[in-house]
Amino acid sequence: MPLIVRIDGDDLRDARVLSRRAFLNSRRHAYLWYGANRHYGEIMVPVLVIYGDRDWSRSDERQHTINAIPGAKAETVANGGHFLSLDQPERLATLIKSFG
Repeated sequence: MPLIVRIDGDDLRDARVLSRRAFLNSRRHAYLWYGANRHYGEIMVPVLVIYGDRDWSRSDERQHTINAIPGAKAETVANGGHFLSLDQPERLATLIKSFG
């Protein structure tokens, strides 16, 4: 049985389709990340960086991102991959709400 998620309150789609679409989109625009991260030090608002403990990024990359953003807080979600909104949506929502 496919995992179904609600998008914009009423549009239902298969999460696998959304995950594949997100992955392809991120690959297509990956070059933009390399330019964007050099501006992390200019961020002057509170930031919560959230990773899944099963994220495909390397731990040194994650730590570099956290260190590059002034005052950034970090959380790691158990049993979560790169797409936490699909893997652990309730836990992700709880962390975001408690940070705001």
